[in-house]
Amino acid sequence: MKYGGSGDDTPAASIVLLKGDDLPGKKGEGYEVYDKATAFANIEGVSGQQSTVTSLRVFGYLIGALVIGVFFYVLTLQKIPQIGVLKAIGASNLFVFRQILLQVVGISLIGLAISVPLAMLTDAGLRRLPDAVPIAFTTGTFVTTAALLLVTSIVGTAFSARQVIKVDPIIALGQQQ
Repeated sequence: MKYGGSGDDTPAASIVLLKGDDLPGKKGEGYEVYDKATAFANIEGVSGQQSTVTSLRVFGYLIGALVIGVFFYVLTLQKIPQIGVLKAIGASNLFVFRQILLQVVGISLIGLAISVPLAMLTDAGLRRLPDAVPIAFTTGTFVTTAALLLVTSIVGTAFSARQVIKVDPIIALGQQQ
């Protein structure tokens, strides 16, 4: 593709979008046909930008995981007096941990039941704006984020299991006074 009739051999475009069946893989004089994803990935600067976005996404997940994990760890540690009472009346470590785990999963599921529809409403609202917002909410993003939230909550609770096992009922009951 050349712009104008200037006789210049420099192409005016390095990528031209074509519509049709079985186009990727075809070659001709001075051109090759690729699928859209490959062509987009090879635009100058796109790979650098994609790696930046991927890094931001990974760090966001890590920071979120740490915050959620610490939240549930602290939440469990605040229950040490109640755990001491349960142990004093004969509850086993497994029973206590299972109850804490059920509470954490319940809180996480309630949080997801509230946040996922709100995120979908945000997506719908952004799509209706007259000027496009460069963000893409996909089903994969929702599923990945929800799964990571649940896993992080469980891992944060698992870290506190050691504290649950070490609770001495007499010491825990003494802390309530």
